[in-house]
Amino acid sequence: MFTLLLVTDKPETRALYAAYEDWEHQDFCRPTIVQTAAEAIEVLRTNRYDAISCLLPLEEGKLLFEHLGSQDVVGMDVARDPDRLRREIGNVRRALLAKEREQQLGDEEDMTLLLQHDFLCELLQGKPFQRSEIDRMTAYFRGRVKPECPVIAASFRLPEGDHFAKERWKYGDERLGHSLRNVFEDPQTQLHFVLKLINAHHVRLLGYATASCTEGTAYTAMLKQVAKIRKSLEQVFDMPLVLKWIMPFSSLYDLAEHNVAKTAQ
Repeated sequence: MFTLLLVTDKPETRALYAAYEDWEHQDFCRPTIVQTAAEAIEVLRTNRYDAISCLLPLEEGKLLFEHLGSQDVVGMDVARDPDRLRREIGNVRRALLAKEREQQLGDEEDMTLLLQHDFLCELLQGKPFQRSEIDRMTAYFRGRVKPECPVIAASFRLPEGDHFAKERWKYGDERLGHSLRNVFEDPQTQLHFVLKLINAHHVRLLGYATASCTEGTAYTAMLKQVAKIRKSLEQVFDMPLVLKWIMPFSSLYDLAEHNVAKTAQ
């Protein structure tokens, strides 16, 4: 069973989590619930949790996340009604199960996944690769990335100003980046996704098909992903998202040729 720590000064949220009855059905023990960052820090001195859900004033939240540092814990978005809580528990459960599977795969598999992510991010950022390099890299990834299948690239601008600065203080750059990846990289049936954080306000997303499909099908899937991302960011972070551009490519080779042409300009 997984464990969760809820930290919030909102009595209605504490009551919601305490009254929820389906924790065990979703593979969770009943959560530990505290009201302040100081209480949470005290509890964390003697207990380990798989996930933490936190809704606190800015300074309190900053204090807690400074204490957490680089601890290996999954963040769970705070829910405000039972249906949303059920969904968030499901999301975190999937993340924790995936984490367990990755740990079981061992160091070699972890390195393969890391290289796959880095390779796709380099393509997304515009690095020119030759066809032979793509064939060599994708062969190493054991069929997870099929170079002949369509890919869709998109660029987004995240908000600037005081609101976004507060979000960064609350979550920290690393944890905010992890939260954004959870939102952007949520896979679909047709596409899997890789997010590249260019800077604090600019991200790019690559959708790549792992099975044969048309370019039009992949493009439609990306549009659905963009709509889902917008909705999630507005609900979770109250954060608007601006789509700068979206570009379909018939294959990874096509994207690489585009990068080569841009580099030559």
